[in-house]
Amino acid sequence: MTDYGIKISMSPRKKSEMQEQGFSLTAFKAVGVGVKVTKKSAAPTVWLLDPDFEVRTGLSWKQNYKVYHADTKFQEGAYIDHMNDQVAKPGEGWKVVEGGNFQEEPYDIENQIRIHNATKREYTIGLAQMPNPSSGADFVPLCAFRGLANTYREFRPLEQVVVTFTTGVTSVGTIFTRASADGFLVTAGDVGKPTEVTYGDDGVWQGTGDIVSPDNFLTACIRV
Repeated sequence: MTDYGIKISMSPRKKSEMQEQGFSLTAFKAVGVGVKVTKKSAAPTVWLLDPDFEVRTGLSWKQNYKVYHADTKFQEGAYIDHMNDQVAKPGEGWKVVEGGNFQEEPYDIENQIRIHNATKREYTIGLAQMPNPSSGADFVPLCAFRGLANTYREFRPLEQVVVTFTTGVTSVGTIFTRASADGFLVTAGDVGKPTEVTYGDDGVWQGTGDIVSPDNFLTACIRV
């Protein structure tokens, strides 16, 4: 199972400034879905939330996933809890049946995972993944979609994250449809040689990656 990683650096001065202002280092895991979406039906969720970030902070993950569905109503700021989940891997299809259980069903697209809501009700659905597995963290939702009754949704896991700083967010698993500051889209390296990026004293991201403006936040996290 391949490990991936990134490293975020900043000066001691910038670290102190951001923490004094109440900012948390926040990461959103990108996912491909093959179709354009709107914030009325799809969003990333807070995947990592670290108010105690250091001058050098690492983020790593493995290619391990779960599919989930939840009763949480899809809306900005909602916290996904009471999940029913199931370990899944690319190339698998999972069906939500009446009563809320998952059942595997035939599916053979190698790099995607499919969720089929075969019930007569709407759920919030998506993928979950474990950030920094060596820390003992649990699986955390990385995206949220309206799973309408009798519909399918396909997900393509990506080894990319959007990192930014947020205030007022209190928990991972929170549906997040809009950003208020620039983020940085980073493609992860091997965990032994992580992709390194820097948050400058001027508040500008530097390194190998792409600036993500608030207007482009959703499309950077939920990719066609």
